[in-house]
Amino acid sequence: WNTGDTTQSILTYTGGYYNVVASSSSGCESVAEITIPQLEGVFNNEEICLVTVDELSGKNIIQVHKTMNVGTDSILIFRADSLEGQYYQCGSITIDAPNVFVDENAHPGEQTYRYKIACKNYECVSDLSEAHQAMFLTAEYGSTNSNEVKLEWINYNGADYAEIQIFRSNAGGEFVLISSVAANTDTYIDLSAPSGTNSYVLRVPFATACAP
Repeated sequence: WNTGDTTQSILTYTGGYYNVVASSSSGCESVAEITIPQLEGVFNNEEICLVTVDELSGKNIIQVHKTMNVGTDSILIFRADSLEGQYYQCGSITIDAPNVFVDENAHPGEQTYRYKIACKNYECVSDLSEAHQAMFLTAEYGSTNSNEVKLEWINYNGADYAEIQIFRSNAGGEFVLISSVAANTDTYIDLSAPSGTNSYVLRVPFATACAP
């Protein structure tokens, strides 16, 4: 070997050019060569962009940042099914795939979930990122009459925002902004809900723009 080794195989942790020469007793030679890319340490600063619900499938969407050219080959997605639960891997996306993971096994209409991500480089895995927890909204009729609807929710966790926007749709119509409340609020009473079927959506505008 060009390293000076004379064994059939060598173990290296350094990238670069390697060649090996085998010689017969008559002096004939056979040469093999290979260039190994420099191995890099696993990138440890990747973050989730946001967790939201896909309107068509009703499934959670996890959008992630991707830092290119730092040796990462895939992003691992981890989920906790309860506030006190352990995180376990629920999927992954390769570094050259779109930055969106759809969690087909989550049921955001039933409960909220928390997510973290990690970078994988060969067999090395980074620490888990900070958690993002999706919002969870429930609605019920108020105590006074059928035109009063009480909304309660679990707030989004993992990003900074100043307000929560409340939208209402009546009889399948367009969603219309009916109110904005402070970020630390978790209840709202719609005192003048129109008759018929009403649907509600919460939205939080992040203080820092996210461009996955």
